[in-house]
Amino acid sequence: MLAGTPTFGPNQLPDLPGWREAYSAYRTAGIEAVLRMYRALSMALGLDPYWLESQPGETMYQLRMIHYPPQDRVTPEPGQLGCGAHTDYGTLTLLRQDDAPGGLEVRGTDGAWHAVPAVDGAFVVNVGDALERWSNDRWRSTLHRVVVPPADAGRGTQRQSTAFFHNANWDAVIEPIGENPKYAPITAGQHLMSKFRATQY
Repeated sequence: MLAGTPTFGPNQLPDLPGWREAYSAYRTAGIEAVLRMYRALSMALGLDPYWLESQPGETMYQLRMIHYPPQDRVTPEPGQLGCGAHTDYGTLTLLRQDDAPGGLEVRGTDGAWHAVPAVDGAFVVNVGDALERWSNDRWRSTLHRVVVPPADAGRGTQRQSTAFFHNANWDAVIEPIGENPKYAPITAGQHLMSKFRATQY
């Protein structure tokens, strides 16, 4: 917590040569990519291009390096997942995944799970719960999961993903845009904390 605001604090980076520089460069590029998408989304909603990014409060970003270790020592249970089915809480997520077997799946409108293959040089973009709410369900939050590598992939198979999560500015009021709003107004901070509380055990 920084200055009384939950989830805010200094970056915790390993003390490795070149790590901070690489992390900062990646984060800066990710922010610019999100802002460009924000401008397109704002215009699609009939708003000023800078409407989404100009909301009040400190912007929340989270860059996570996610490692799925090899299964040399532990045998997954039948149906066990690398990460259970969930939606992201914020507005947009940029995901860079490797080409290891198995991995990301999204649930389609047909109710089935579909593999999302890694495309060289490309990112997966997920809409999060906050943007779904803001757009009054025009854009839907993506239910997704991570499956373990198939048995024929080898016990030493591991995965590496880099997820850049963008959340709306803490004090921004998420009020559905358009006619017949489906949700009550809520600040982005309240929305995020309600999601955290709902997932506590």
